[in-house]
Amino acid sequence: MKHIGFSMKCWTSVPTIITYNTLINGLCKVNKLDESWRIFQEALRHGCVPTVETYNILIGAYCRNAQLSKAFTLYHEMWRENIQPDTVTYNCLIHGLCLVGRVTKGYEILQKMKSKGCHPTIATYNTVLDGFCQGGEIDKARNLLLKMVRDGVKMDSFTHNTFLSLVLKIGNVDEALTRLQNLVDGGFSPNVVTLNIFLSSLSKLGFCDTIRDVLAVMPMGCLLIDNITIDILLQNYFVAGKVSQGSLLLDEITKRSFSVGETSYTRVIVGLCKLGRLEEGLQVLQDMVDRALVPEPITFSVLIENLCDQSKIEDAVRIFRLLIEGNGHPCPKTSYTLINVLKQAGKTSEHALVMKYVRSKM
Repeated sequence: MKHIGFSMKCWTSVPTIITYNTLINGLCKVNKLDESWRIFQEALRHGCVPTVETYNILIGAYCRNAQLSKAFTLYHEMWRENIQPDTVTYNCLIHGLCLVGRVTKGYEILQKMKSKGCHPTIATYNTVLDGFCQGGEIDKARNLLLKMVRDGVKMDSFTHNTFLSLVLKIGNVDEALTRLQNLVDGGFSPNVVTLNIFLSSLSKLGFCDTIRDVLAVMPMGCLLIDNITIDILLQNYFVAGKVSQGSLLLDEITKRSFSVGETSYTRVIVGLCKLGRLEEGLQVLQDMVDRALVPEPITFSVLIENLCDQSKIEDAVRIFRLLIEGNGHPCPKTSYTLINVLKQAGKTSEHALVMKYVRSKM
């Protein structure tokens, strides 16, 4: 297929810089940077004077693609052409620098923005903060937060969540909890991202009991808890062997009219089985049944096969009965595993039951 390039040569009317900006922006969005540069040069040849928007489009595209030398060449060209860079220009450059790990340089530009006639936005600060946090530079992140306070910058959820994530990542649980409490006392409303950051980090660090401290601080009635939250809680309590505590916690959550799905339970049961903790897996299954939830077929299959491996035949048959009574369908591998175990154990009636079921599905 013949390549079709973009050009304004065939146009009868004279295109304006707005027209060129629209075309350049479209090309940059699909990362056709060479083509967008060609159109930019064409605009110059036709006597169109680039605007700050023209430069911002190109600088932003180059920064997103880590072509910083080209981005800064355009930035310096703006000054030569007496085109004042604006906050968008600087935000693009700072984002590009942070993207390639040059966060300190990005911070330097942030500090110089005011002297250039521009005021950093919360997005500017958050970009640098995220860069420091991604690099694990806790002291620089703290200093930036102090600067934001001095500059009168109103921090948002992204600001707080980004820093809390770093504090927890390096294991400073007490500092994170204290900061969260202070934020809530100061009027900050944590969102579900805040909650999930804490739960995920505490789970990985083994601070199972601390989760209740977090929930006590959180204004839970105002939070829209999602399935990620539920998964973390289930795994944290159930996989940690605290089934009764996990069940009580689920009671609290379901009282807030949030539905705990079967998939969350399945992940926990499968995880327990992989750890060889079948008794706890059976307890979690019973908790599902008590809550009128229908386990997924894989839940039954994993339990049955693991019970067979450990010669817990009666439990395996009980789970099999529960499955077929609920109109579930075990996979062929599970059925034949159970059949072989029952045959070897001389469990004639149970063997006949499973065989009858398998034949009925042929």
